[in-house]
Amino acid sequence: HLDTPSPANAAKIMLKKEGWSLVMRNSADKANWKTFYTRPNHAQFGKALSSRGWKSVNRETDAEILWYQKKKEIKWDSIKPWQRVNHFRDETRVAHKGKMLEHLRTTRSEAL
Repeated sequence: HLDTPSPANAAKIMLKKEGWSLVMRNSADKANWKTFYTRPNHAQFGKALSSRGWKSVNRETDAEILWYQKKKEIKWDSIKPWQRVNHFRDETRVAHKGKMLEHLRTTRSEAL
């Protein structure tokens, strides 16, 4: 059983990853934008980011970081290259041990 980090710790971990706090939208005049969107509104995650200078926004399209409790709510086709999400598309292919084993076996048989 793996321990799941609290939302506040997850935010700290995410921000420590190289490049996360440096992801900007496009132009130099927007270089200070540090925005996030949560669904549902997650107080701990928001508090962790706000204490580091990030601003909560009400629209997904305005946020650099998108935090969703349920990945089925993510509009994958709307994610911009400069946005980061706390889930991965098709993550069950590697996150689910049975699917990962199936994938590894397929990959191995194709390599032989």
